[in-house]
Amino acid sequence: MSDPRRETEVQNAIDTAGGVNALARAIGISNAAVATWRRIPLGRVAAVSAATGIPAADLRPDLAAAFAPAVPA
Repeated sequence: MSDPRRETEVQNAIDTAGGVNALARAIGISNAAVATWRRIPLGRVAAVSAATGIPAADLRPDLAAAFAPAVPA
């Protein structure tokens, strides 16, 4: 069930993983922790991206510049 307090990116990650429990297992944390997310914590973005295949910049568009590849000088 979708929680209206969650940002769309969190719900997309949960749905892609197969639910709250599946995402929690995939990244090694409790399902209760995932269930409380309104936004994916910065420290969990890489793990969620690896588990779901969703690019980090799509999981946290507010921080997309932080996930952009470095441009050689």
